[in-house]
Amino acid sequence: MSTELLLSFILLAPAAPKSVGARAPERTPLPASQPVAPLPSRSALCGALKQTRNRQSIARLIAELEPQSQKEYTMCIAAWGRAGDWRRAVGLFDTMSDAGVEPNPFSVSAVVSACEKGGQPARALEIFEQARAGDRFESNVVVFNAALAACSRGGEWRRALDLLAEMQRQGLSPNCNSFNSAISACGRAGELDTALELLSTGMRAAGVEPDVVSWSAAIAACQRRGEWRRALELLDGMRRQGVAPNERTFGASSLAAHGAAISACAKGGAPPERALELLAEMRSSGLRVAVSAAISACGAAGDWKAALFLLDEIRRSGARPDLISWNAALAALDKGRQPRRAVAILDEMAAAGVQPDAVSYNTALLACQRAGEWDSVLELFERVRRAGGKGAPNAFSFNAALAACAATSRAAEAVALLGEMREAGAPPTLRSYAAVISACEAAGEWERALDILREAERAGVAPQLTPAVALQAGLVSLNALESRLLRALGRRT
Repeated sequence: MSTELLLSFILLAPAAPKSVGARAPERTPLPASQPVAPLPSRSALCGALKQTRNRQSIARLIAELEPQSQKEYTMCIAAWGRAGDWRRAVGLFDTMSDAGVEPNPFSVSAVVSACEKGGQPARALEIFEQARAGDRFESNVVVFNAALAACSRGGEWRRALDLLAEMQRQGLSPNCNSFNSAISACGRAGELDTALELLSTGMRAAGVEPDVVSWSAAIAACQRRGEWRRALELLDGMRRQGVAPNERTFGASSLAAHGAAISACAKGGAPPERALELLAEMRSSGLRVAVSAAISACGAAGDWKAALFLLDEIRRSGARPDLISWNAALAALDKGRQPRRAVAILDEMAAAGVQPDAVSYNTALLACQRAGEWDSVLELFERVRRAGGKGAPNAFSFNAALAACAATSRAAEAVALLGEMREAGAPPTLRSYAAVISACEAAGEWERALDILREAERAGVAPQLTPAVALQAGLVSLNALESRLLRALGRRT
């Protein structure tokens, strides 16, 4: 019987022994076909905890386990890290100390990693330093690597170098992961020479062999500086070291390396054929890597120019990019804050005989919304309305248009869109109602704003108010909003 099944049963404790002279309470006998499920063991709970990423399941399992040892606390903290909840990971780490369970390198590593993966590199490094300052445990490579990963995410290259040096002073041997994080930190900070020195000299001196991630991080550093010649030299170095792409080694890191090299070629003004040669190499390795993957790699490297360059060159070569390739280019333009080019790509898609879908339109809408191009959002939404089929508007599309109405004080249009949203089978969300209320407020339509607020309450959406949406709508709370609207209405009458 699986642990998940055990946890789904109602756990019944056996009856307590009767005391002398006391009358035992009556108990309804269990049917013979329904035996009492045994309590899951601590090891079973820990095993289930390792296998889930669901936050509700994690919370239930931790409550059932009631961690007591360093190992159990570490396992629970790591589970929150996997689920992407760095706040709960930190909270549990603090609880661990309050409960008198001393942290060890593995528990510190788990909470530092949770913060790093949650996009909180500064918090991760702060916890690392505080834990070490207490001098309550002896650091190891695992905890240093967690801190180095945080340095990588935050571009803290000097700190990464300091940590590498400190590891060696403490008699610890940095491994490939240690150097990879340091190289990545240098690349993110634009310290190309330092990154390449770590790859060539630093790793060799430490007796560490670079892997595909090492080369990829160094090539990405070249991409950020537009150093396409050095990027291609590094790719050659990969081949000479036996890290050339093949079915076994060509994973996400190798794809990222080639994508970054293509991006470096475009950014640094290399002849177009060099980028196409790289793409041909990816295909000739028997990998069948999609064109869209290469374009996505360029976009992920932060270079929309390289993505468009690659898309154009592929089209000139006679190949026909598919919908996924076009959407990858649109995503790169969104990331690069290029709303007008994103809208132009939609036209190019149609001209090439590729019908944009909801992903295409929503990506372009998002690009316009991020740039505050509100008229473009509304114009593009009109196109989405006419598209039909796979490009028909959905909740995301409507919310983008409603946000544009709020930003431009178009109350009547916002209210009409809200009704259209319902008719289209896309139930309005709290964000939808908040945008309409903002549009009505901006236009001085206080009665209408109050009506929309009460409609949201009747729909059961208003109680979901979050700080982010409240901030967007200019609200503090529902009661505060209602009071404000009533006051404004009273002044007007």
